[in-house]
Amino acid sequence: MINAPQAILDTLESGNFSYANLVTINLGDAYGFGSDEILYLTDFGHEISFGGNLYTPDNNLSEIEGISRKASTGTDSVDIVFSVTDPQLINVIKSERYINKPTSIDRVLMSDGSVISDFSIPIRTAWGLSHSINGDIDDRKITLTIDSVLGDMTGDNGWFAGNLSH
Repeated sequence: MINAPQAILDTLESGNFSYANLVTINLGDAYGFGSDEILYLTDFGHEISFGGNLYTPDNNLSEIEGISRKASTGTDSVDIVFSVTDPQLINVIKSERYINKPTSIDRVLMSDGSVISDFSIPIRTAWGLSHSINGDIDDRKITLTIDSVLGDMTGDNGWFAGNLSH
């Protein structure tokens, strides 16, 4: 359960708002400088400043497919589709350094072009798995597949149970 601020609850009750998805994609250390390349994308009509980051509609975030709640085990992948025409950024994606890097999807409520109460609803954090590239140089569509069932392969597993646990 998310404890939202009263301003969010009041806005939801009023119905005078729109949603914006904020997608943070970690492409890994694609340039070899020791820091990860991060894309901040939104499906909203203009830039959104949130949490010290600027989320842009420039990369034409066109689809987020597969977000659902599951009651079963197995794959839990989400496809994020966005446009890229920058050849350098396409090469960064082709380097596949995004694998096992977190991508997060959050949702904010917007009113008059601003985020209400600087509050976001976490939708999904998942780890980079694969990508596909379609289209020509002027209209490339990247489909990035992320999957939360894999978890952070290099981190601690909070659900790990050893023999002493039984």
